[in-house]
Amino acid sequence: MFRRVAICGLGLLGGSFAKAVRRSLPDAEILGCDLDPDSVGRAARDGVLDGAFYPGEVPECDLAVVALPVFRSISVLSGMLEKSGEGTVVIDMGSVKAPIVDALRGDSGFARFVPCHPMAGSEQSGYGAARDDLFRGASVIVTPHEKNAADTVERVSALWAVLGASVVSAAPAEHDRMVAATSHLPHLLSSVLASAVAAAAK
Repeated sequence: MFRRVAICGLGLLGGSFAKAVRRSLPDAEILGCDLDPDSVGRAARDGVLDGAFYPGEVPECDLAVVALPVFRSISVLSGMLEKSGEGTVVIDMGSVKAPIVDALRGDSGFARFVPCHPMAGSEQSGYGAARDDLFRGASVIVTPHEKNAADTVERVSALWAVLGASVVSAAPAEHDRMVAATSHLPHLLSSVLASAVAAAAK
């Protein structure tokens, strides 16, 4: 299992990941980074973090986690892969996979990147909404690519299982088709319906 975990982004997902690791792997060292220093401070005061690092830094670790919106995550992931050591596995939590994989394919360290998508969330956001059981019983889709070593994917899947998640494996493009049909499309349709109802009520 992983011994030193660095998490970039301490919002709902990143904060919950930190709390879940603290609960399930109490001996692991957890480092955190967020653009909001208050989130880092609260996580440290909660005993969730053992230390912090600045945005753009890549501390020595064996697991680096990027829990940021997709549009911000690609550049951060690229930096993580470029600056981290050969023993560092890098994962993300983005809701789309193929565009991220394609954007990072030429980066050094690409083989150490294992894309992930936890199907968990809340109507609330930010570190204040994070909880250590967010992933318990949730599905996490791990989407390995052709450069991943089998044992790297197995380590990542095993970690999610330890955190209480049900792990599903899918190719990046397959993941995107599946999620678009089951999540993004219904969300779009509900937004259109809500807008239509609001317009009719005027």
